[in-house]
This record gives sequence, structure tokens and C-alpha cells, in this order.
Amino acid sequence: NIEQLKSYGKNDWIVFMGGSNNLANQNGDSEKVSNTVINTLENQIKNSQQTNLIISTVPYRYDLHNENQRHDLVADTNTKIRQLASKYNNTRLLDLHLLERYYHTKQGFHINRKGKKYISRLIHKEIIKTTVNRHISNSYQDHKSNMSTETNIKVLEQDMTVTLKEFRNNSSVAFAHCISGDFGHERQMTAGVAVKFRKEFGKPAIWDCVSDHLAYQKISNGA
Repeated sequence: NIEQLKSYGKNDWIVFMGGSNNLANQNGDSEKVSNTVINTLENQIKNSQQTNLIISTVPYRYDLHNENQRHDLVADTNTKIRQLASKYNNTRLLDLHLLERYYHTKQGFHINRKGKKYISRLIHKEIIKTTVNRHISNSYQDHKSNMSTETNIKVLEQDMTVTLKEFRNNSSVAFAHCISGDFGHERQMTAGVAVKFRKEFGKPAIWDCVSDHLAYQKISNGA
């Protein structure tokens, strides 16, 4: 209920998920059905502005023929759901419209056990990503200064391991690295750099992963 939604705070998460049963086509008026669902969902979002939300699109119906009109209803509703997610800053989108067939039951209507686990991982990943991004943003705000960025660049020609050990406990230092694979290059150059970073900072945990290709790690009182 509304009062329960209002009890959640900035560190909480609410996930709104729906399926094709929520789009029961009443009297053939698909537009009315779609609008009713969207209006209800938006009212829930408006009553939950103080917390974090994840809203999902409606999965594809693999049990129906490709020409079935129900697909149009689902697609139209999902377009409106995506618009809602982009409209509110506290809302993230979990797009399940094209969730693969093997994540559904044999019938093709319901999501199977494997699919539910996959969706759970997507939700967890989105929460971690948003939390880390917020932490990075807040850290940046906390450390902003009027310091000029027009400083000289000092090139250190020494073993990277020595450099990492020398500065790893210095909170004024930040290290960054990438490998050619991050840019789609067929040759995985500089993978040795990643190994050296892992030895000093450890393998990034799942909560360190901002995205599939970016991790953010911080040593307490260090780099």
C-alpha cells in the first residue's frame, strides 16, 4: 500500500515487476488496458520518490504466434514503461522484453527457475552499479577543490610493481589502467598490467563493478 511505500528510504530498493497476466485484454480495448497499467505504475513511482526503484518491462510471449496481437500490446506497454524509467531520477529499468527463450518454461509463457536466477542477478547488478556510481559521485563532490589541473606531468620509468607498492597507501594518488580488449582489439595486449593490479589491490568484487567493463576499487586511507 501507499503508506508502506512511503516508509522506505534512500538506502532501500523496491522492484516492480509485471507479466502478461497484468495486461488482460478487457473487451478488446488494448489501449485502455495499457494506459491503466502505466497510470497505476506511475502513481506508485510518484509515491516512492524518497527511495530507489527498479521497474521491469513485460517479457515476450513465446507461447503465442508471432502475428498475435498480444505482442503489439506488450510492445506498446513496454515502450511506455521505458519512458517512465527515463522520466524519474530514482527509477532504473530492468528490460525483460526480449528475455531469451531458454529462460522460459517449455510452454513459453512463464519464466523458469534458470530465468528467475538470471533476473535476480540482473537486479543485484543494477543495485550494485547504482550504489557504486553514487559513491563515486559523492566522493568527487567531497574532494573537489580549486586546484589547477595545469600541472606538469612527471614520467616515471620504473617497474610498475615498484610504483604500485610505493603509492598504494597514498590517499592522494589514484591508479587507472585498461587493456586493449576494452577497446575491442583482437589482441589482448597489456593483460600483464591487470595481473599486477590484481596482486596489489585484489580481484575486483562484484560490488566493485560499475559496469561490464569498469571497476572501481578503494583502499581504506589509501589509493
